[in-house]
Amino acid sequence: RLETGRTHQIRVHAAHTGAPLLGDVLYGGTATRALQGVSGEARREAVSAAARDIGRPALHARTLAFDHPTTGERLRFECDVPDDMTRIIEGLEETDIKAHAQDVANGKGHRQCDVP
Repeated sequence: RLETGRTHQIRVHAAHTGAPLLGDVLYGGTATRALQGVSGEARREAVSAAARDIGRPALHARTLAFDHPTTGERLRFECDVPDDMTRIIEGLEETDIKAHAQDVANGKGHRQCDVP
């Protein structure tokens, strides 16, 4: 269970489960480890180069929702996946990784969590 206010918690959990974030040099280890599901050396190198180019972990909050602490109003914010991360998704071949990434980028395939 994720707790708020914990620095890098999502990145640590992802690495601990064996699925580090692409481009996460602090917790992700080598690019090869993060690209295990990508076949083909040329494609793997292209995606790895794109990850290096963005210079940050490939983690993006497409949707953020919470209750306003004073009014109780439900606030919801959405932001498209950045172009540099979209290029990484496009560089993946038709695999479960790409299908999942596209679903998440399109607002599907994610789980809504109620935060107490």
